[in-house]
Amino acid sequence: MDFQDLAANEASSLVARLLARRAERSLAEIQSLRSALYRAVGAIASSLNAPPEADDDHEVSALVDRLAGAVAAETDRLRSAAAEEAARLRIAASEDAERARSAAAGDAARQLAEALALAVADADRKNTAALADAY
Repeated sequence: MDFQDLAANEASSLVARLLARRAERSLAEIQSLRSALYRAVGAIASSLNAPPEADDDHEVSALVDRLAGAVAAETDRLRSAAAEEAARLRIAASEDAERARSAAAGDAARQLAEALALAVADADRKNTAALADAY
Protein backbone atom coordinates (compact mmCIF):
# COMPACT_ATOMS: atom_id res chain seq x y z
CA MET A 1 0.00 0.00 0.00
CA ASP A 2 1.40 3.30 -0.89
CA PHE A 3 1.35 6.46 1.19
CA GLN A 4 -1.65 8.05 -0.51
CA ASP A 5 -3.83 5.00 0.09
CA LEU A 6 -2.65 4.77 3.69
CA ALA A 7 -3.34 8.49 4.30
CA ALA A 8 -6.75 8.25 2.63
CA ASN A 9 -7.72 5.19 4.69
CA GLU A 10 -6.51 6.72 7.95
CA ALA A 11 -8.20 10.06 7.22
CA SER A 12 -11.41 8.30 6.24
CA SER A 13 -11.29 6.18 9.40
CA LEU A 14 -10.62 9.27 11.55
CA VAL A 15 -13.51 11.23 9.96
CA ALA A 16 -15.83 8.23 10.48
CA ARG A 17 -14.82 7.95 14.16
CA LEU A 18 -15.23 11.73 14.69
CA LEU A 19 -18.63 11.70 13.00
CA ALA A 20 -19.70 8.70 15.10
CA ARG A 21 -18.61 10.44 18.33
CA ARG A 22 -20.33 13.64 17.25
CA ALA A 23 -23.52 11.69 16.43
CA GLU A 24 -23.35 9.97 19.84
CA ARG A 25 -22.96 13.34 21.59
CA SER A 26 -25.82 14.82 19.54
CA LEU A 27 -27.99 11.83 20.39
CA ALA A 28 -27.13 12.19 24.09
CA GLU A 29 -27.97 15.93 23.95
CA ILE A 30 -31.27 15.21 22.19
CA GLN A 31 -32.14 12.56 24.77
CA SER A 32 -31.24 14.97 27.56
CA LEU A 33 -33.39 17.66 25.97
CA ARG A 34 -36.26 15.21 25.55
CA SER A 35 -35.97 14.19 29.19
CA ALA A 36 -35.96 17.85 30.27
CA LEU A 37 -39.03 18.53 28.12
CA TYR A 38 -40.86 15.57 29.66
CA ARG A 39 -40.01 16.84 33.14
CA ALA A 40 -41.18 20.36 32.21
CA VAL A 41 -44.44 19.07 30.76
CA GLY A 42 -44.95 16.95 33.88
CA ALA A 43 -44.30 19.96 36.12
CA ILE A 44 -46.75 22.08 34.13
CA ALA A 45 -49.39 19.36 34.23
CA SER A 46 -48.99 18.88 37.97
CA SER A 47 -49.11 22.63 38.60
CA LEU A 48 -52.31 22.87 36.57
CA ASN A 49 -53.86 20.03 38.56
CA ALA A 50 -52.59 21.27 41.92
CA PRO A 51 -54.93 23.28 44.12
CA PRO A 52 -54.28 27.02 44.07
CA GLU A 53 -51.81 28.36 46.56
CA ALA A 54 -52.73 30.86 49.25
CA ASP A 55 -51.19 33.72 47.27
CA ASP A 56 -53.33 32.79 44.28
CA ASP A 57 -56.44 32.73 46.45
CA HIS A 58 -55.51 36.12 47.89
CA GLU A 59 -54.98 37.62 44.43
CA VAL A 60 -58.27 36.22 43.15
CA SER A 61 -60.04 37.45 46.27
CA ALA A 62 -58.50 40.90 45.85
CA LEU A 63 -59.60 41.00 42.22
CA VAL A 64 -63.14 39.99 43.18
CA ASP A 65 -63.19 42.71 45.85
CA ARG A 66 -61.98 45.35 43.37
CA LEU A 67 -64.56 44.29 40.79
CA ALA A 68 -67.33 44.24 43.41
CA GLY A 69 -66.34 47.76 44.47
CA ALA A 70 -66.38 48.93 40.87
CA VAL A 71 -69.81 47.36 40.33
CA ALA A 72 -71.15 49.00 43.51
CA ALA A 73 -69.79 52.40 42.45
CA GLU A 74 -71.27 52.05 38.97
CA THR A 75 -74.60 50.94 40.45
CA ASP A 76 -74.64 53.98 42.75
CA ARG A 77 -73.78 56.27 39.84
CA LEU A 78 -76.57 54.80 37.71
CA ARG A 79 -79.03 54.98 40.63
CA SER A 80 -78.17 58.67 41.18
CA ALA A 81 -78.48 59.42 37.48
CA ALA A 82 -81.86 57.67 37.37
CA ALA A 83 -83.05 59.60 40.45
CA GLU A 84 -81.92 62.90 38.90
CA GLU A 85 -83.67 62.06 35.63
CA ALA A 86 -86.85 61.08 37.50
CA ALA A 87 -86.78 64.37 39.43
CA ARG A 88 -86.25 66.31 36.21
CA LEU A 89 -89.16 64.47 34.58
CA ARG A 90 -91.39 65.13 37.63
CA ILE A 91 -90.58 68.85 37.47
CA ALA A 92 -91.23 68.93 33.72
CA ALA A 93 -94.54 67.09 34.18
CA SER A 94 -95.53 69.46 36.97
CA GLU A 95 -94.69 72.47 34.79
CA ASP A 96 -96.65 70.97 31.89
CA ALA A 97 -99.64 70.36 34.18
CA GLU A 98 -99.44 73.93 35.49
CA ARG A 99 -99.31 75.28 31.94
CA ALA A 100 -102.32 73.14 31.05
CA ARG A 101 -104.21 74.41 34.12
CA SER A 102 -103.27 77.99 33.27
CA ALA A 103 -104.38 77.48 29.68
CA ALA A 104 -107.63 75.93 30.86
CA ALA A 105 -108.18 78.75 33.35
CA GLY A 106 -107.39 81.28 30.63
CA ASP A 107 -109.90 79.60 28.32
CA ALA A 108 -112.49 79.58 31.09
CA ALA A 109 -111.78 83.25 31.86
CA ARG A 110 -112.14 84.14 28.16
CA GLN A 111 -115.41 82.23 27.98
CA LEU A 112 -116.66 84.00 31.11
CA ALA A 113 -115.56 87.39 29.75
CA GLU A 114 -117.34 86.67 26.46
CA ALA A 115 -120.48 85.54 28.32
CA LEU A 116 -120.30 88.63 30.53
CA ALA A 117 -119.85 90.88 27.49
CA LEU A 118 -122.87 89.21 25.84
CA ALA A 119 -124.90 89.58 29.04
CA VAL A 120 -123.91 93.25 29.38
CA ALA A 121 -124.73 93.87 25.71
CA ASP A 122 -128.06 92.09 26.13
CA ALA A 123 -128.80 94.06 29.29
CA ASP A 124 -127.92 97.31 27.50
CA ARG A 125 -130.27 96.41 24.61
CA LYS A 126 -133.05 95.55 27.01
CA ASN A 127 -132.42 98.69 29.01
CA THR A 128 -132.35 100.79 25.85
CA ALA A 129 -135.56 99.10 24.62
CA ALA A 130 -137.23 99.64 27.98
CA LEU A 131 -136.24 103.30 27.99
CA ALA A 132 -137.52 103.72 24.45
CA ASP A 133 -140.81 102.12 25.42
CA ALA A 134 -141.07 104.36 28.44
CA TYR A 135 -140.87 107.62 26.36
